[in-house]
This record gives sequence, structure tokens and C-alpha cells, in this order.
Amino acid sequence: FGCESVNVMKTAILALSVTMAAAAWAETLWPGSGTVMRAQPDSSIVMLTDGSVGVTTGVKASWPGVRMDFVKGEADLSRFGRFVVTVSNTTHKTRTVYLSVKGRCMQGQGPGGSVVLKPHEKGEIAAAMRNLPWTLDEPLKLEGMNGYIGAQDGTGGGFDIHHTASFHIFLNQDGVASSFTVLHVSADSVGNLPPPKVLPAKT
Repeated sequence: FGCESVNVMKTAILALSVTMAAAAWAETLWPGSGTVMRAQPDSSIVMLTDGSVGVTTGVKASWPGVRMDFVKGEADLSRFGRFVVTVSNTTHKTRTVYLSVKGRCMQGQGPGGSVVLKPHEKGEIAAAMRNLPWTLDEPLKLEGMNGYIGAQDGTGGGFDIHHTASFHIFLNQDGVASSFTVLHVSADSVGNLPPPKVLPAKT
């Protein structure tokens, strides 16, 4: 390619990058007035001055940690593409911090993920909230089948993104007391996925 062609390509790539960046949007869930942190069994939490949450875990519960609940009981997160939880390991041992998102009526696998952190390392747990550019206005039930089709985007009887109830941030019990900090929880439009088009479940 000549210099002119290369410059044209660079200009096009830059314009695309700017457009994608402008299309991205995010919302902080924690710290925030719409959510509250609660300690899980055999765990204790402390609210730190910077808005983060210090979590200390014992050795009795299988999955000790903290739970972020929505103040109103649930939240419709169908407009988001993914969620991101920023955590830090406050111990001298490598730890894996897990995340599991629960719905109001949990029946099956919901979104989640994990991150492996070295001693005193910070990292992010990111997971897809929905995988399609559309969602239904209500769960879909098929005649002749028991229950609903399971899906993460609110179109099934498993995790329903329209009725997200809580984010569970925890460790897998290994017989050692531990600790970590939850710094930030957010939901965003990763991949510049626009807000989903809502389609009628009944036609």
C-alpha cells in the first residue's frame, strides 16, 4: 500500500474506535444507593472509607464471602451486556475469588466467573449478562414441555436477567481463614452491544 492508502486506513480505524468508545456505556452497582452488601455464613464484612468492602472468611462454611443484594429485592439488568466485579486479594496466599449471579427464582446455572489473584493482587471478574442482541418481554414457555427453556437473557426458566436478585462473591473453602476486598461492581455494554431489542413472547 502507498502512504495515502495507509493514512486512509488509519483514519478509518481511528473513526471506528471513536464511534465504538462513544457507544459504550456503564453503570456502577456498588458502591451505590441501590445495593447493599451482606456477609455470607462464617464471614464478616467491614465498609472501608473508599467505599470498598473488606471481607474476612472462616473455615466452617463451604463458600464464605459476601452477597450484594438489590435494595428493591431485584433489578432488571437486561439492558446490559456484562458485569464486572473488581476484587483484591488481601492475603499472602494465591486465592481464587468466585462470582455467581442469582435471580429471584433460581432454577439452574446463572452468570458467573472467577479470577485467580496472587498475594495482594487486584483483578476483575467479568461475565456475560446476555449473549443476544434481543430479549423477550416475558419468559417463553413451549407447549408440550415441562418447565421453561433455560437461558441467561431472561427467555427461560433458569436465570432470568429481568429479575436479578443478588451477586454472590466468595471463596471455595480450603480449610484456611482468608480475606479479600470488593472494590467495585458495575454493569456495562461490553462489545458495544446496544440495548437489546425487546420482542413479544406471544405472537
